[in-house]
Amino acid sequence: MDVWTNILPPELTAAFWGSYRILLQASKTSMNTLNSMVEGFAETSDAIRICQREYDLYPAPEIRNAMTKLYVAVLELAREAQTVMLRSSSRWVLDSLSAQDSAITKLLTKIQKQTQAIMQEVEYQQRLEMRDMSSRARNIERDQQKILAGIKNQKKILESLQEQQKIMSMIKTQQEILQGVQQLLFRIGG
Repeated sequence: MDVWTNILPPELTAAFWGSYRILLQASKTSMNTLNSMVEGFAETSDAIRICQREYDLYPAPEIRNAMTKLYVAVLELAREAQTVMLRSSSRWVLDSLSAQDSAITKLLTKIQKQTQAIMQEVEYQQRLEMRDMSSRARNIERDQQKILAGIKNQKKILESLQEQQKIMSMIKTQQEILQGVQQLLFRIGG
């Protein structure tokens, strides 16, 4: 580079360095965009895998709708990546000079937000399930208490019946003794 600055007149040197900076900036932006796409597709793959696993656990309509939105965002990302890859060199340079966020970055943010929305819905579904399980556990405990109270009452009834049976047995024994005494009196007196 220094060779060119020594050979070229100063006004061309400035133009040369300006052009060189633009190409370097375009190259850097292109690399950043490509790296963003690669990272984005890796993150998207992980997000889809995790969200699908959660949907399999909690197939609620809200999660299904959020998954649909996630898939739409992934398709938009793929379409934008294809558009970026098919751009001409001059378009790459012009896009690198703009200070705005790339569509890829915006789509990756959208995918991250959609993934977070799915995970929040999954957490909500988990809380619903825990509340339902807690309610069922309370109902089971209440039913167990009723059953135990019923068993306790049946035990009292059984004990009462056993007492009645003992009393009936004693009465029968006393009746037999009384009959024996009456027969004995009848034989002695008679």
